[in-house]
Amino acid sequence: MHKLLLVDDSTTLVNYLRNVLKRWGYEAMICADGRHALEAFKSTTFDLLVTDVRMQPMGGLELLRTIRLMNSDIPAIVITAFADVGTAAESLRLGAFDYIPKPFDIADLIATMNRALAYHAATHGLLDLELIVGPYHTLGAMVAESQAMRDVCTSIRKVAPTESAVFILGERGTGRGLVARTIHEHSTRKDQEFKVLDCAHHAGALDVSFAHERATVFIKEINALPPAQQKELLAEIDRCRASVEHEADEPRFVISASNALRTLVESGRFDKDLFRELADAFIELKPLRERRPDILPLVHHFLRRDLGEARPVPKLELGVSYSLQHYAWPGNVHELELAVAAVLETLEGGRITKAQMPASIREHVGEVPLIKDSDLRAQFLHGAALKRFLRDKEKSLTSRVPQEGAERHAGAVRPKEPARPKPKTEDVPPGPHTDRARRNQPDRKI
Repeated sequence: MHKLLLVDDSTTLVNYLRNVLKRWGYEAMICADGRHALEAFKSTTFDLLVTDVRMQPMGGLELLRTIRLMNSDIPAIVITAFADVGTAAESLRLGAFDYIPKPFDIADLIATMNRALAYHAATHGLLDLELIVGPYHTLGAMVAESQAMRDVCTSIRKVAPTESAVFILGERGTGRGLVARTIHEHSTRKDQEFKVLDCAHHAGALDVSFAHERATVFIKEINALPPAQQKELLAEIDRCRASVEHEADEPRFVISASNALRTLVESGRFDKDLFRELADAFIELKPLRERRPDILPLVHHFLRRDLGEARPVPKLELGVSYSLQHYAWPGNVHELELAVAAVLETLEGGRITKAQMPASIREHVGEVPLIKDSDLRAQFLHGAALKRFLRDKEKSLTSRVPQEGAERHAGAVRPKEPARPKPKTEDVPPGPHTDRARRNQPDRKI
């Protein structure tokens, strides 16, 4: 829980906000004016300040000014129903993270609060994964923040309810086994057995039988089977399918293989008949180096899973975050999972340092560049609402000037100017953390 000091003289507003924000991890202390808030600030440690401007006997800007004189760098957000350029500029000068005019969306406020806390941690050299990456897209135990993995999830949802055999192609460590199990869990056979045939560790004759089973059979690393065992496997599949009347009574086959499988088939090094018998559908997994948006959500996922819900997720030093996102990950998700497990063995306090990272990662990435505050401000959308307010004000002023001029020269006749073409606009994708922070949040203006 983040401790919030919420200052506003509207009892209805602050009580409503306190109840909503509690569901999003904020424990709010309410004060009706700046003087009472200052007393609370002196006796209690808070993580964030959200304050109105106009209050008696002490307003929000005077409160923030006094807190700054106490050498506190607590992140602050100013909200006001009387927005103007003067208070906006003063808020910025006093180090407010953002300035939000009323009425506002609750989702926008929560997103701004999360970014304010995350930015504050980053200015102290730390990355708060709880604020940065969540909530992220998942399917079962799969993390799917990248577009490539969202496409995989779409394919799973389409193919899982069918009886089709599915090839899962990709490098080792990309999560092919997890995809196979997810297909099983979203199929009509989810209450049946999930059997694994590991071809990479299957020596000698292939002594298996699939007859009279409605299980999902995961044939792992099928391209590792020698030619003689490939023919044995094909014969067993044929026997099994011939022994049942209905397709739904056969086992459902899900198969993992390397990306080179089609090349092996074309070159004659993999049995074409076996390939054709099983080639109903294909899902391809990209290597982790080609889906970097998944890296930090995966780190959070592994930390939360291994630490449990009761323990807080440690923050990352910015150098750790940089290393994680710039390493090549030849072992893919499996290597990342092992790296997180190794870090947890030496975890002390509430942070993960670069020195705790495996040597292979440290040596590959090398020196971490200095991160500028201007880069952090851009990354965490510092002052996003303030900038929108100032742009709106500027538009309002510029649109009023020609109108006032026309009123002063009402009698004058002027030649009509041709209409200027409207500038083309492009769709701009949302900045980092905006989409995530708003996802699944209440959409209500207050």
